Amino acid sequence: MRRATGIIIGILMGAIAAGLSTGFFLHKANADREKLAAQLTETAQTAQTAREQNRQTIQEANNKLQNANSEISKA
Repeated sequence: MRRATGIIIGILMGAIAAGLSTGFFLHKANADREKLAAQLTETAQTAQTAREQNRQTIQEANNKLQNANSEISKA
């Protein structure tokens, strides 16, 4: 009986250690997932801002070109 108790205690300790390590790594993976999701959101916002700035720059260039064309036609 003593030997069986030792084996059962060993198995129980191994199961506890495996459960704790699994929980730790699941927690780390979840934290990484949340961090990556935040980075994705930030990157999407940065890309949207860049697209908007690009659109504004193109609009300004078109306006300058239109003004230049009207000046040329006046001359």
